[in-house]
Amino acid sequence: MQEDTRATKWCKARPIAPQTKHPMRKLFHLVGRAWSFVTANLPGEHFAINHGDVVPGWLRQTATRLAQHGEVSYEVMDMEGCFTNMPKDAIKFGLRELTKRITRATGHTGVVVPNKAHVKCEWVGKSRKKVGITKIPFEVMLEVIEFGLDNTFIKDRHGGLRRQVKGIPMGDPNSPGMCIGACAWMEMEWMSGLSRDTKEHFSSIRYMDDVLTLTARSPRFDEEKFKADFHRSECYWEPLRLEDGGAGTFLETSFTLAPNGSVTHWLKNVNDPEKETKVWRYAHYHSYTPWAAKRSILVSTLKKVDKMASDGDVLVRSALWKLAEFAKLRYPIQALLRACTLVAVTTRNATWFKVRGAFSKYAYRYLPPSGGGYGRSRVLAN
Repeated sequence: MQEDTRATKWCKARPIAPQTKHPMRKLFHLVGRAWSFVTANLPGEHFAINHGDVVPGWLRQTATRLAQHGEVSYEVMDMEGCFTNMPKDAIKFGLRELTKRITRATGHTGVVVPNKAHVKCEWVGKSRKKVGITKIPFEVMLEVIEFGLDNTFIKDRHGGLRRQVKGIPMGDPNSPGMCIGACAWMEMEWMSGLSRDTKEHFSSIRYMDDVLTLTARSPRFDEEKFKADFHRSECYWEPLRLEDGGAGTFLETSFTLAPNGSVTHWLKNVNDPEKETKVWRYAHYHSYTPWAAKRSILVSTLKKVDKMASDGDVLVRSALWKLAEFAKLRYPIQALLRACTLVAVTTRNATWFKVRGAFSKYAYRYLPPSGGGYGRSRVLAN
């Protein structure tokens, strides 16, 4: 069944229409940055989050709050074909409504986009910059969105031109803003019809088309009916449909959730040291990538492991898994141990000395001196 589903998805047509050669590519780019700023600062009740790093903190806080009402459970869901199935009317109407709400709530009428990519955008009226900026009113942003939705053309391999009539233009700089904004507007409309008691018994977050929902079982809250309504897309417009997104992992966060609300979380890692490697993420040690770049990636990855771990025991386990992953790429054991020391000093987390000791004890016994080895389960003992 899984192979049939995968084969069906492979056969789907997904037109990709990057605006890199469009005559208005600069305008598309500037408006895309403006919409990213708007969707990152949306007022109201919605599920949108801006970065996956907020997931661990949200899990802890939300589970603690919901545990006061009953047993806590979760669901990870995914919008099947979100970009290709998103209704264009919902995008146009939803984004226009969002800009009206922002204007009513804050008085802002547009976005200031700096010419330098590393400088953050600001609201029109709040920015003191006079040069090196482009002021884009909401009306212009909406006109660009509508133009992109109605005038996305692709050339097929036979030289014929085709116009995209459904969904969000894939490859357009404004596509993330369309997806995030339209879904956020649908969520606001849906939330406005829920009772206060219902809102106290659930909470959701969404990154693009991935949704995580926590609920609390209670006599005052029909959990099964709520989940059925949510799955039936009462929140999102047809033909958007929610499907199962797996268990125990949301974005880059793997977690376990107890009924009493206690949460354990760590950095997602699909590469089980006892099995064949599924994903090769990093440069091989003997690649032509400069050592400084490889060392920087190694240290930043271990720091992310530190940030995503909920406690010391989880940190040791997830760090050893990640070190084994680098060991498969022939990183010398000494380089991995020095990286542990550096992370321990910079994060001021003494648990990394425990990680270093555990890895050193088993790495030298079971891995070749070159750092080659394949990180079998014995490397991860204790």
